[in-house]
Amino acid sequence: MAVDQAALFAPGDVVLLVDAERTLERAQVARVGPGSLALRSLDGPDGRLVHAFLTSLAARVLKVREVSFFLKTDRTGAVVLARKTTGRVEQILARYVEELRFDYVGEGGERMEAAAIRPGQGPRGVRITLRLGRNPDLPPVTVSPLSVLVSLEAQSASIAFDAAAFHTIGLAAVIGQDPVSGAKTVRMHAWRNTLPRF
Repeated sequence: MAVDQAALFAPGDVVLLVDAERTLERAQVARVGPGSLALRSLDGPDGRLVHAFLTSLAARVLKVREVSFFLKTDRTGAVVLARKTTGRVEQILARYVEELRFDYVGEGGERMEAAAIRPGQGPRGVRITLRLGRNPDLPPVTVSPLSVLVSLEAQSASIAFDAAAFHTIGLAAVIGQDPVSGAKTVRMHAWRNTLPRF
């Protein structure tokens, strides 16, 4: 299928196909051509797409970077916090983990139970708390729990820039926070759809 800025993608990339009607489908890039992508659906039978995606419905392709965080026991018996990103080697972020907790926060800052989260009623953010134990090979030391509140904010939008809506600009923002200064940073990416299909 024809895709604006297809060169941003590489074979093997996991992508999400989405449109203005909130149709979603996961796929993987099989081949990249000049201005086009060949995709294999991860949701449909035999790799065929389940849905039709049209530029008239502001269809777009979003690259998905899956990052998983998990607790595991290493070869010494210590509980560690690990991170695995698609296409990268697993990293150990912290050792001697005693607790890793996620508390969801509602609009008024109140704690929100996970069971109460549903479409139309989501959390404003999530507080992540990490409590570490002491390293048995070092002198005793008290380590205060680390806690950070992560706000959940809109990540993307479609903007029509002409009255007839013959063209669409997609705008994606990745919002982060500097770990030292606490300042928020935003990386923006824009694209344009001008073809009758995708």
